[in-house]
Amino acid sequence: MTSEPIPELTILAEYCVAPDDAILGAPDEERWACARLLDGLAVLSHGSRTPVAAVARSTLPTGGDVLAWPDPGPLRADDAAFQLGVSAFAENYADTGLGSVAHVNSIVVPALLLAAQRRPLSGRAALAALVVGYNVMEWVGGTLNGGRPRMAHQLRGFRPTPSAGPLAAVAVLARVTGCSVAETANALALACSQGGGLRPSTASPTSAIRIQSGEALRRAVHTLDLARAGIVAHPDMLRCPGGFFPAYAFSEPGPYPIPVAGEPGDLMTRVSMKLECTPHTLVTMLDAARAMPDHPGEVESVTVRVPAQHNVISGGDKAYPTTFAEAVGHVPYCIALAMCTGSHLFPQVISDGLADAAVRELTGRVRLVVEDRLTALFDDDPASWPAVVEVRWADGTADVVEMKAPETTQWTADEALEHAALKAVALLGVGTVGGLVAEFAGVPGWPDLWTAVRGHALGGAA
Repeated sequence: MTSEPIPELTILAEYCVAPDDAILGAPDEERWACARLLDGLAVLSHGSRTPVAAVARSTLPTGGDVLAWPDPGPLRADDAAFQLGVSAFAENYADTGLGSVAHVNSIVVPALLLAAQRRPLSGRAALAALVVGYNVMEWVGGTLNGGRPRMAHQLRGFRPTPSAGPLAAVAVLARVTGCSVAETANALALACSQGGGLRPSTASPTSAIRIQSGEALRRAVHTLDLARAGIVAHPDMLRCPGGFFPAYAFSEPGPYPIPVAGEPGDLMTRVSMKLECTPHTLVTMLDAARAMPDHPGEVESVTVRVPAQHNVISGGDKAYPTTFAEAVGHVPYCIALAMCTGSHLFPQVISDGLADAAVRELTGRVRLVVEDRLTALFDDDPASWPAVVEVRWADGTADVVEMKAPETTQWTADEALEHAALKAVALLGVGTVGGLVAEFAGVPGWPDLWTAVRGHALGGAA
């Protein structure tokens, strides 16, 4: 007599409620999580000052007992979730999974801040919940969007962030709330029906795409409440006919193991922190542009070669940008700006470049083309995110820089924390890199996450 296989949602739920020590057992796992927390808080705080965050805020009734940090006014839990998610994704600056292509900390860090207001949560327990959220989101999103051909879920028109986001947020909320395996599995199953968000978007600072993480978080709050109140979902909602993966996947499943506490295969380290305030499809090409050798002559042309998927997401002829919102997705402008400044494209760098005559002149000489070899590499190697930048100089010479993946994929946990601090200082103008590194390296010893975060200087800058 054979036993029935355990549904994946039960396996996932067992991971979600595993002890902190089992979740944080991998080498440097705590330090990686500290870096993710700092990065997420900085991005969220900066995003809270954006036009889309202001519009979202204007629609919410006052009253409640939950804060959408760093905003001071209390809201209902679902409205706070929405506002947090909008702020976290407002500028498309959240980190990005190489498998899922989901913006993970636009979901997981807001969910953690919501959960931390429900009950006391030590720094180490918060890091464990964060790791759970990252691994759930990258596994779900990577299974959807990281198979062969890669990014098929996106190319069909969906966005993996709001598709997988409700499951990741429910995982964090259920863990911190103290749900059992059965309660968590049912909540995750119900969350499978809560995804949704389409990719087509305008280059507007208040584009609808910028509220999708907020909507995913709002639905996650409702999902957990409904599941705990007695709403029952199909126990194999991930795989049953018409379920989550059959409905949303348009390629082979991504080659990622389901998270199991204490076993190798952590997916959090496959999420790339973004120093560029641009779509993630640009990050490797920007690294390659900055790595171009110095040359005394004038640039004749710049050719950027990418996989076909990246051209679909970020290509197309566009007029020279006149606003920040137009500039961040304009490949020739961003390449020219990176070459002229040698800087990572922080928001202020992007804005300042709009008035730079040299950037404007070089932008007209940049073109984006698809290279079949890079498409094959991208599909064959899940760790790749390739790009080639070729510069032809007026003296007839040429330089070529090819990179297989962004520089961020080579960082250690210590380097990730240092860069998160660098990004936070650049965004918010508070603190020092060394001071933030030292402070956030100590998160495992914090007595209570919400007490530490609520009045933190990172939020005060907003």
